Amino acid sequence: MAGAVPLTGEPTPINQGRLMMYTWQGQWTQAKDPLSGYPGGRRWTWIMVCRSNGDASPAVAIGVVMCAIGGTSLPQWMPEYAVNTAYGNMLAQARKARANGTIKGFLWYQGESDCGDSNNVIAYSQRMHALFSAIRQDLGIPDLPIIFFQLGPNPHEPGFEYWYDIHMRQRYIADSD
Repeated sequence: MAGAVPLTGEPTPINQGRLMMYTWQGQWTQAKDPLSGYPGGRRWTWIMVCRSNGDASPAVAIGVVMCAIGGTSLPQWMPEYAVNTAYGNMLAQARKARANGTIKGFLWYQGESDCGDSNNVIAYSQRMHALFSAIRQDLGIPDLPIIFFQLGPNPHEPGFEYWYDIHMRQRYIADSD
């Protein structure tokens, strides 16, 4: 999922200096709005949450690992291990970032690109369960928490005929995973 939304009137985060992001270029840098690894605004698909080694004290840095590719459908994220694939790249980014911390959770926000194809809707739940299982297995974290963001209300725009179907499947996935 990709997009850019200007945020105005947002409060400054507490302990802002401990919020870090791992860029596409393999560098840790201070996280600031917009979180983006490349031009075009925020990129949400595949953002890993990684916390530096240590306890939950305010001195511990919290980082997000940029792994997003906007405009992708779920079939493009099925486990393929070459670095030039979405999944392979995500694993490579996570493994490089893990050298400086411990992966504590995983954020997933995707689905718009699947809303125009009935075949993607039919296979969506099975693919998501397989994907989440593969992520946990390939990162060696069987109990990895996955925070799953559901699509919002139907935008009633052309090209999103199956928005509600994906929205409901995401709800059931969240309840069962």
